[in-house]
Amino acid sequence: MGFFRESQREGSGCLRATVPLLIGLGWAVGAGAQTSGSFPVMPVLEPESRLWVEGDSTLHAWKAEASQVGIEGLVEVLEASDARLRGTLHQLRVVVPARGLQSDKEGLTKNMWEDLKSEECPQIVFRVERCDCPDEISAGSSGTIALVGTLTVACQERPVTVPATVRWIDRRIRVTGQKELQMSDFGIRPRRFLGFMRVKDRVVVRFDLTLRVPGPTQNPSP
Repeated sequence: MGFFRESQREGSGCLRATVPLLIGLGWAVGAGAQTSGSFPVMPVLEPESRLWVEGDSTLHAWKAEASQVGIEGLVEVLEASDARLRGTLHQLRVVVPARGLQSDKEGLTKNMWEDLKSEECPQIVFRVERCDCPDEISAGSSGTIALVGTLTVACQERPVTVPATVRWIDRRIRVTGQKELQMSDFGIRPRRFLGFMRVKDRVVVRFDLTLRVPGPTQNPSP
């Protein structure tokens, strides 16, 4: 059973790092330790983490930042040490409240919420069904992964594969990547203005997430 918490954005524009996001991502333990076997922990999203959406129009480009992100998952740990980590991802679910996406333009944000049907479809959900991941990552190195699953936007589900890069740096997991999407695939019709200005169908979701993972006896309090 996963543990779910939301992380909220503070005035600095970064995701708040004090709220645990994930139970079971047991790739790392306390400094200097080494362990094996499966155990649940709750990683904490670091302040520099970001998730945002970029798009374009015939008038100007636009960007919306996620102010809240929720993640739950389960990983079976095979080995965790300063030198490397090994584990198998069994479950992962990422949730972004539709009204957690905000731009620096009030009108654009309101239009985006309306297009996302935020009242009847309050959550954007990525449910990972399979992860094509390396068996291990050495300290200071990186690995390429592919998260295969179902993305739900505006109450419409579509299969997607999200490529990402995972790095094991200073006993933290950094996950970066991007995914190009077409709004029309989710039943969202790109807006038009004055007959000649229009929002382009293509958007890009980008993410740069850093997770600090306590040891099995160091989980943050709920």
